[in-house]
Amino acid sequence: SATASGPELSTGSYVGGLAGVNTGTGTIEQTYSTGAVSGPGDAIVGGLAGANDNAAGSITASYFDTLTSGTQTGIRGGNGDKVDGVTGKTTAQLQALLPSDFDSSVWSIVAGSSYPYLTAQFSGTPQVISGTAYSDGGVTALVSGTVDLLADGVTLSSALTGGAVTTGANGYYYYLLAPGTISGSGSDVMAYTTGANGGARVDTLTDSAGGFDVLGNMLIAPTAADKLSDASATSLQSQDSGLISSAIGSNSAVGTLVSGLTQYGYIAANGFDIDQDVSLTGTNSLYVKAEGGDIDIDKDVSIASGDLDLDAYGVVDIFGNITVTGSGANMGGVRFVTNDGGSSAPFGESDYDLEPGATITFSNAVGGETGHLSINGADYTLETSVTQL
Repeated sequence: SATASGPELSTGSYVGGLAGVNTGTGTIEQTYSTGAVSGPGDAIVGGLAGANDNAAGSITASYFDTLTSGTQTGIRGGNGDKVDGVTGKTTAQLQALLPSDFDSSVWSIVAGSSYPYLTAQFSGTPQVISGTAYSDGGVTALVSGTVDLLADGVTLSSALTGGAVTTGANGYYYYLLAPGTISGSGSDVMAYTTGANGGARVDTLTDSAGGFDVLGNMLIAPTAADKLSDASATSLQSQDSGLISSAIGSNSAVGTLVSGLTQYGYIAANGFDIDQDVSLTGTNSLYVKAEGGDIDIDKDVSIASGDLDLDAYGVVDIFGNITVTGSGANMGGVRFVTNDGGSSAPFGESDYDLEPGATITFSNAVGGETGHLSINGADYTLETSVTQL
């Protein structure tokens, strides 16, 4: 029984999430892998194993994450079995329940939160911090990048890696933590990335948390404000000075990273109004998460480059005009996540409302350069000519 969650493992020109190649009389069973897999043009790449050169042995009861691996193929080559016993599943499917062919006396799962884990690893129920890391304002995933985690000034290590974690092909990261790592009375937690597009997210958590996304060049943190004009009047470093200080402790390098971030993502406890015109240029982006209400876009948003990233418990209600004016590689993107409160969210039937007179326009879209529109994880292709239909 085994798991693999980091970058791919390789043997020569064979690349796989768990093993480069299975040879001899080797047997692989009750395993899964989640790492991003890639290789040079002549490499034989599979989500679980590059090849099974083992006609005598077997690979059974094994899985790979099709989203984080970046492939739909479990085993690419070899003279052994390439299909039976290896199944590709999405992250949500792998985290939904323990596979029926996994030994329940060996494996456990926190349904809806964790991947399968070895029961003997913990004396109680482990906790999970997960999310997606981006190199920009929420469109370009950070692939095979490093995400670090702090809680109450202490650097946390994933039980799977013994340290920091590596993102998948879709930017997804996953920390498996010992029970009680995040205090039920509240721990100040920060996830962050470093480098040219480093960013940070900080909040007080009382248990596991999913969707703890990190965006490039941005500080995401709580605000007591319920509208953009008030939230943007003071830097988030000032609004959340105590929270930030508690989360990073004496880590001066992270302190320097956070103090240098000038783009902000706002976490509002209830609803949030974009009540002033917004112009996104250069690398500037805007992120808003409304944890208990709707997001209303009351004014116009112009995006020359950068991204508009809105995550609402209820609906995104658009009264103003959203115009993407950039072109080519600099064309920005729009991403909405709505009804984040689930089926119990008391906010009507629509996930997003485009009110009369309001528009979403990609004004300079030409050829294949059409910008990016994503609603609830579904990417929309914006056609610019009849020949594209």
